[in-house]
Amino acid sequence: MDELFEKLILMEKLDAAREQSARGDVVSEAELDSEIKKGSNYLSKSVRFSN
Repeated sequence: MDELFEKLILMEKLDAAREQSARGDVVSEAELDSEIKKGSNYLSKSVRFSN
C-alpha cells in the first residue's frame, strides 16, 4: 500500500510541475510538497473510509 501512495505522490508532483510550467510560474519545492500533502491526506482519508 505504501508503494501505491509513493507512486501517487510522484504523479501529483509531476502534474503540479507540468501545470506550473505551462503557466510559466516558478514554484519552490516546499510549495509543491505542501500541495502534495493536501492531496495525499485527502487520498488516505478516502481510502480509509472505503475499506
